[in-house]
Amino acid sequence: MSLINQQQIQQNHQIMVMPPADSIDESELWSVHSMSELVEMLYQMCFFAVGAPLNAISLKNFYKKRTKAHSGEMRLIRLSRQLLIAHLMVLCIYCLWRTYWIWNIHWTLGNTMCKAYSFLSTLPFHLWSNMVAAIAIDMLFCIRMPLGSVTNGNKRVTWLIAIAW
Repeated sequence: MSLINQQQIQQNHQIMVMPPADSIDESELWSVHSMSELVEMLYQMCFFAVGAPLNAISLKNFYKKRTKAHSGEMRLIRLSRQLLIAHLMVLCIYCLWRTYWIWNIHWTLGNTMCKAYSFLSTLPFHLWSNMVAAIAIDMLFCIRMPLGSVTNGNKRVTWLIAIAW
């Protein structure tokens, strides 16, 4: 994904050599993109436009909600907050940057930003998977040791969230 003078695009089993994006004017970019790229950019931007505000509102409502500090509901709220944060990270990092990358055909931000993008685009997916596993582990402890979950549940959830991050 480093900066190159020409990029090869495989399309319909033919290889087309495209000029660098800085030599293509804006009107030619529409003809450079395939229909699948345009559809992918469109649905990613739609997901961002709908998902980001909904997740942000949900996260705001979770922070407003007052519950007892040691209730079972509080444990689930804390885990759900982490899932909402992971969803917002997916929407903001993956959808926006991937759309930018597809639009520009080749990476123009250098090798360091390419590596940062690679790390940041996988982080929310791993975080989301870890949070789902943390919820499953918490549920397992609640089923296996219901009385112990009342006293140790909040401490366990704190550790599970820390390990997931």
